[in-house]
Amino acid sequence: MHFKSFFQQFFIPELRSFLVKLGMILGVISIMFLSLWSIGFSEGTSRFLKERMDSPFIKFLSVNLPGSIENRPNYQGELREEFSNEELLKSFGIKETHFVPTGRINFQDLGGGVMRTRVRPIDPETHLYRFLFRENKDLILTKEKLIRMEDSEWSAVVSKDLLISLGYDIDNPPLYINHVPYYRNEKPVVVPILIAGIADKLPDKMGAFFTEKAFYAITNRFEYSPFDDLLPQYQNNVSAFIGTSKSEKEIRNLLEGCLGDKKFDLEIDKGVYTAGYKVQVEFFDENEKPAIVSAMANCFSSDEYRYFTYLPFDRVNRGELRINNNDYFVLEFNQLDSVPRLANYLQVEYDLAVNLNDVESAKNFSVFNKISSFLSVILTLFTITIIIYIISKTIVEHIDRNKASLGTLKAFGLSNYTITLVYSGVAMIIVTAVFVTGFLFAFLLGEFINEYLITNGLNLDDPTETLFALELKLLYIFSFMLLPVIIIWILVYRKLKGTTPGDLIYGR
Repeated sequence: MHFKSFFQQFFIPELRSFLVKLGMILGVISIMFLSLWSIGFSEGTSRFLKERMDSPFIKFLSVNLPGSIENRPNYQGELREEFSNEELLKSFGIKETHFVPTGRINFQDLGGGVMRTRVRPIDPETHLYRFLFRENKDLILTKEKLIRMEDSEWSAVVSKDLLISLGYDIDNPPLYINHVPYYRNEKPVVVPILIAGIADKLPDKMGAFFTEKAFYAITNRFEYSPFDDLLPQYQNNVSAFIGTSKSEKEIRNLLEGCLGDKKFDLEIDKGVYTAGYKVQVEFFDENEKPAIVSAMANCFSSDEYRYFTYLPFDRVNRGELRINNNDYFVLEFNQLDSVPRLANYLQVEYDLAVNLNDVESAKNFSVFNKISSFLSVILTLFTITIIIYIISKTIVEHIDRNKASLGTLKAFGLSNYTITLVYSGVAMIIVTAVFVTGFLFAFLLGEFINEYLITNGLNLDDPTETLFALELKLLYIFSFMLLPVIIIWILVYRKLKGTTPGDLIYGR
């Protein structure tokens, strides 16, 4: 058989005879489009709800502690003692417990305004710290710029939402976040705190996690605050950070030009996740400080430097840590099945109300996700069935109408396998065109249709949020292209199997 002649004289005319059936093709494209749009809507909704409901910190349950419980003045001590019992922890499936205080502090935004947010300390020895920094790879956004909080005692992990609220660009994050401890003559006094990392989320809607030393100082838990820039310990020195890629020799020469005969110490700053230096200037007369601060600011005022001064907090005697009340009792669970039982136990034994909203949300999301996945499978199977039915029915009817011609071809040596291959090839071209066209329409128009019909009526917090997400996956290619063609091939082959040229020519 001459392949080129066979292709031109038989395959191409047969393909054209199907392509002119515009009603059938447009109908199948419409079904494919609606199916893929529905799958995109289901996938987008699942992602949206996962973001809202499936908290990565779901296994860390925070129980809000009241100031006191009637007739139990030392109930926090009782809690601490009772939940140090290994048998009790094992019975509730608890991995670790700890108590934490919280506070509300001010930060300065890029416009010079002040915003208040909730913060709490984090102990590097807890599982929560290890989960945040090591176990969950998607939580910390600054992986390549991470700072160990245990090595930087005056540092904080801040949430992405807090930085955005303060006006910062997440793609070009700041090195320090400006804390406002108090006002002097109605002007905020700003203290930069090193950012150890930026987290996509923090538990309990916190804006920042501080090291314990920084937290207790910032929330005034020590006898004396180290954040007053008028303290005597800060008057005979200036500490500054210079962010630059220039060499140490170049920076040293610049400082010598700025400071004249003033002595200074310059060292590479290894604690900050950018190239830079720390400089310490010492002097005897505190009246010299304004001139030195001004000279250094002018020296490093260009855009090629990231320059600011900071307070050397460790020079200040903070005194003793005063009585510190805890606000949360945090329990880490191995599994969530025992959470309702623990909630009932704390309610009965300690009159503590446990907010199970996050746990219920996680369970609700799990149920919704399973239902959504099930509906997507049903919709996919329905679409595949309709496509197979329409195309295979069209091909079988075409074969029935052209039995005599096919019988004649078989009499001249054309095999059932070749005929089946021809119509399977026709089916492959049609199904491929239908899938590609349907996918492109769904991909390009799906979000617009979704926004016009659904999203506008939901009043989402973020107008950029979408409930539509459609990606080209191998599963879709197999389900909507390869599987229908394989089944159509089987149906056509069974239609022709065992037939003779005479059966086709005489309609037997």
